[in-house]
Amino acid sequence: MEGGQVNDFIDAFSYQSVAVIFKGEKYFSDGITSCSVGKYSFFVIKVNERGECLEDVYDFEGTSIPECIAAFENAPIWDGKTFWQAEQEMEWVDW
Repeated sequence: MEGGQVNDFIDAFSYQSVAVIFKGEKYFSDGITSCSVGKYSFFVIKVNERGECLEDVYDFEGTSIPECIAAFENAPIWDGKTFWQAEQEMEWVDW
């Protein structure tokens, strides 16, 4: 992952907004948030250069932060690849 250490990215994703460039397109997540008692969620969207949503890419709701991280890492949302399969093609960028 360009722009930072991949493990730092996963840690940041756990509690704050993050953005990456993948194959020339920008993706954004608000990080993992508490959505109700005992529930956590996150989403990934594709955005344009102004930060406007172009496409909902993925969302997940689970019962723990580790469950959400595992779902993010294992979802084939990067042209059919998981995060770990695609992370070398990503650049962590400022939101």
